[in-house]
Amino acid sequence: MSDALSSSSPSTDTVSLAAALPAMPQTRRGIERREALLQAADELFLRYGFDGVSLDSLVAHVGGSKASIYQFFGCKKGLLVALVQRRHDCFFSENALPTELGAAPLKQVLIDTARKLFNGFNQPDKIAFMRLIVRESQRDPEIGRIAYELGPARGQSNMAQILREADSRGEIYCPQPYESAIMFGGFLQHIKWRLLVGLPPFEDSVNIDHFFEFFINSFLMAHHPSLKPAG
Repeated sequence: MSDALSSSSPSTDTVSLAAALPAMPQTRRGIERREALLQAADELFLRYGFDGVSLDSLVAHVGGSKASIYQFFGCKKGLLVALVQRRHDCFFSENALPTELGAAPLKQVLIDTARKLFNGFNQPDKIAFMRLIVRESQRDPEIGRIAYELGPARGQSNMAQILREADSRGEIYCPQPYESAIMFGGFLQHIKWRLLVGLPPFEDSVNIDHFFEFFINSFLMAHHPSLKPAG
C-alpha cells in the first residue's frame, strides 16, 4: 500500500485517500472486474467478517485470479478501504444529501437532511457494515479514521457550509459552524446505538414526526438570530 494510507496525520480530503489506492482501471473490462470484486467483497465481508474471507475464497466467488485484487486494490486492506469509499459515495448520492443551502429555507433543509440520514442509516446492511468497520478498527485504527473521514467528517463539513450560508443570510446566528454541525449530527447517536445493538431506532413511545420537529426547532432556537451580540 502507498505511504499515504499509513500516515497518521488526519485529513478530511477524500481525494487524497482515494489517491492512496492503485489507479482506477481505464478499460471497460477492468472497471467491470473491479466492481465485481467490490460487490463480492461487500457480500462476503458482511456474511463472514473481514478475517473470515480469504483472497482465495473471494476469487473463487467471482472467478479470475488474485492478481486482479493486487492490481486494483494493492492488498486485502486496500479492498476494504475501497469498499468503504464506495459505500460512503453511494450513501451521499443515493440520499441526495445537500452540500449547500441554496434558495430553500434552512428549517426545511435541516428537516429533509435529518430524515434522509435517518432513512439512510435505518437499513440492515448499513448497520451490518458499520459493525464490520467498528470490529476492524479495534485492530487497525486507520480503518476507522478513513471511514470517519469519508463519512461523518464529510457530512459535518457539508452541514457546516450550509450553516455558514444561513448565518450570512441572517437566518441564524452561528459563529462556530463546524461545532454546530457536530451538534446537528448528535440526533443520530441515539438512533445508531439502538440499531447497533439490535433494537428498533426509537422506543415505542416516541413519535418519529414529533421527534424530528422537536429536534429541529430546538436546534434553531439555539441559533436564533437574536442571540447575536449587538454591534
